Amino acid sequence: PTESLPTKQTPGDPVPADAMLAAAPRGRVRVLVICPSRTHAREAGVTIEALGARCGLQATTLHPGGSVARQAASVATATLVVGTPDRLRLHLERGALRLDALELLLLDGADEVLSLALGADLAAVMGFVPAHRQTVLSTATLSAQLLPQALSHLRDPAMLEFDAR
Repeated sequence: PTESLPTKQTPGDPVPADAMLAAAPRGRVRVLVICPSRTHAREAGVTIEALGARCGLQATTLHPGGSVARQAASVATATLVVGTPDRLRLHLERGALRLDALELLLLDGADEVLSLALGADLAAVMGFVPAHRQTVLSTATLSAQLLPQALSHLRDPAMLEFDAR
């Protein structure tokens, strides 16, 4: 059976990740999920941690309100990381989080992540992300105003739209 990397928004919105995760070396971040808020990150983190457990991989969630020291220790063995832009930036700038092996970047709730309020932290995080990754934007809505910013993080993008009927 194919494992998938679901987002919090809908179970029908998964990104296949079985082959990548099966080959993932331990202790190197291969999947990064960026969420717009602590609550969103905690919810997504539960799902990602369950996926990691099924695949025998470590997962961790980085968000404000959690112990920075404990989060830094958990990142050292993680293959799957979920976090908010501000907390990811903190761990990247301190050297606790490294993304040199990153293969999949998921902006979950992309419309909120790309908003101006998170812009500086997101830009800093994106400076650490390798160019050779797959990027997925997951959002229920994406305004025409945010589309150019979204496209700046993508190469050769494809857009999938679903009708709610």
